[in-house]
Amino acid sequence: MNNSLKSELTYKFLIAACLASLVISTFASYFFYNRWSEAEDRYIAIVNQMNLVTRNHNDLKHSFDKVFGDLMIMRDENAKIIVLYAADTTKSSTVRVYWNSSTRETFVDVISLSSPDSTRQFQLWAMVKGQATDAGLFNVNPDAGIQRLKLVMNADAWVVTLEPAGGSTAPTPDQVYLISKL
Repeated sequence: MNNSLKSELTYKFLIAACLASLVISTFASYFFYNRWSEAEDRYIAIVNQMNLVTRNHNDLKHSFDKVFGDLMIMRDENAKIIVLYAADTTKSSTVRVYWNSSTRETFVDVISLSSPDSTRQFQLWAMVKGQATDAGLFNVNPDAGIQRLKLVMNADAWVVTLEPAGGSTAPTPDQVYLISKL
């Protein structure tokens, strides 16, 4: 074989090798790109799932903390439990007041009470020898759980009235909804 034929064959083999390398590298690039893309999609799905799990965990922890706090209020041996019933005996509204005479803390737990319109709020009053002391406003929302109200120094009885939004300085006598039974 002469040198020019040998040189021509060498170029043909080199061109064929380059084309084969190009085809192989293109296939490998496509294959690895697809694998990387699939891995990225799985990673995004896992991150989204972890975010959902984290949100659910935080919601559950918040609910647990609220329920645990409510349980500690109910289990406090110094807390007196006062049940308030509807002043109108044709209704079946009930609210529990937890009052700690040592710490003076007052809590309210709405058992059954219909929600007032947006212009009015329920207000708890501590009664001492016929005089009313504001114990605070509370929500009727069933998800509120036990609600902390104001400190109350002394109480012989408890009353809930329906007052204008923001509360009143004195109870409205014709708006008494709940009273404690002595």
